[in-house]
Amino acid sequence: MNKISHIRAQLGVTQSAMAEALGMSQGNVSNYENGQTVPPYVADKLIKYAATFGVSLSYDLIYGAPDQLEAPPTLARPDPNPREEPDRGRRKPINVDRIMTISKDE
Repeated sequence: MNKISHIRAQLGVTQSAMAEALGMSQGNVSNYENGQTVPPYVADKLIKYAATFGVSLSYDLIYGAPDQLEAPPTLARPDPNPREEPDRGRRKPINVDRIMTISKDE
């Protein structure tokens, strides 16, 4: 059961009744119950609405406790000490000056 549908069940109200009290359509409540993210202003309204029933809600109950949420993806940062890329069968550039020096010394 989704958190929003669980909260609604605790309050003992229908989607239509909750929608009317929160100033939205029944479809919005249905969407939130089916996984659409609840905007913060809707969460605020929901907390106040639940308080009229004597039910204490928090953001953690609506969104999940911070330790229950997935960690945000980490952004790849450039390596401050890049290593030389391994040779993958590509030819390396020829240092013509070195070749000329070797042949002159012989």
